[in-house]
Amino acid sequence: MKYLNWREDYKKALQTLKNSLDKLWQDPGEYEEFIKDSVIQRFEYTTELMWKLLKAYLDEVHWLECYSPKSCLKTAQQVWVIDNLEKYFEMIYCRNLSSHIYNENQVNEIVSQIDSFIPYFQQIYDNLTTSNPNN
Repeated sequence: MKYLNWREDYKKALQTLKNSLDKLWQDPGEYEEFIKDSVIQRFEYTTELMWKLLKAYLDEVHWLECYSPKSCLKTAQQVWVIDNLEKYFEMIYCRNLSSHIYNENQVNEIVSQIDSFIPYFQQIYDNLTTSNPNN
C-alpha cells in the first residue's frame, strides 16, 4: 500500500519539525533566525506530506477521491481521521502564507502558530496508525 510509505515519510517529517521547534524553544542562541527558517521550511513540507498521505489513505483504504488539500481534509473528517476541520484549514492557510512572509513579525506569528499545530499533525499519524490493519 502506497499510503504506508507516505505514512513513514510523514512520521519522519513530523519528527524533524518537532526537533526544530524543540531547538527553537530551548536555546536558539545566535542561530534563532536560521532555526525559525528551518521550522517554517519543515512545516511547509510536513503540511504537503500530510495532505498527500490523506489522499493516498482515502483512495487505498476507503476508495474515496480527493484532489486538493481542502477536499482531502473534508473527506478525512467524514471518515473520522480528523475532528477539527477548521484547525486543519488554518494549517493550510498558514502553509500558503508562509511562502509570502517578508518581515520578522510575520515570521514570529507563523512560528507560534506552527507550534499549536503539532497535536493536529500527530492526530493524523496516530489515527492512521491505529486504524490500519497492516501497522
